[in-house]
Amino acid sequence: MFFSKIYMKKKMKSARNLIFLFFFMIFTSCVSKPLPIIGDQKAQLNNIYIEYMNIADIYFSEEKFDKAITYYELAMQNKDLYWNCYYKLAKSYVYQSDWQSALSMFEELQNRDPENSSIKESIAYIYAMKGEREKAIKIYDSLIKEQPENCEFLENLIAILLLNEDLTDVEAPFTLLKTNFPNSKNIEAFQSQIDQIIKHNEEKKKKEEPDSKNSSEESSSK
Repeated sequence: MFFSKIYMKKKMKSARNLIFLFFFMIFTSCVSKPLPIIGDQKAQLNNIYIEYMNIADIYFSEEKFDKAITYYELAMQNKDLYWNCYYKLAKSYVYQSDWQSALSMFEELQNRDPENSSIKESIAYIYAMKGEREKAIKIYDSLIKEQPENCEFLENLIAILLLNEDLTDVEAPFTLLKTNFPNSKNIEAFQSQIDQIIKHNEEKKKKEEPDSKNSSEESSSK
């Protein structure tokens, strides 16, 4: 029994020595390098995410939007960069004509900042490109009421109305543009487009007139 106790003590001491030696080897192997500091690791990680965003911005400026999207998504893992990258990611989807992805993201941005006119305008533009022009027109109408001094909103509204090739609703905003913003560079272009629509409608009407005359003559002969 006595010898067994001594044996157990020696065994335990030997085990402690092995553990001590193990940690000593780890410590001494790191002497040549500074021990990692948690704060430094966090700063390095933040720098990596910032670099991701910088790379994404470069790809965005080069119109390589698929690569920009990849790096914006990586940078979004940093909560401090999240919403900035989220907005740029939404814009990337717009330039890729991925209207549904862009719309859902801009709607989320609008929920966070309901009064942001830039976000509202982006949503109106997306609706117009999706072919949902009535929704786009409604948003631009509200933007013009909120900021009547903003020429761009009025110009965009006119551009959307002209897509319908129906001049009924164009006259009032176009007159407003010429009155309030006579130096607008788009007045001439809009007038040219209006003239083309008028010409097209007149030609279309002339083509339809013989058909209507023939149908009326046929009905009278009967």
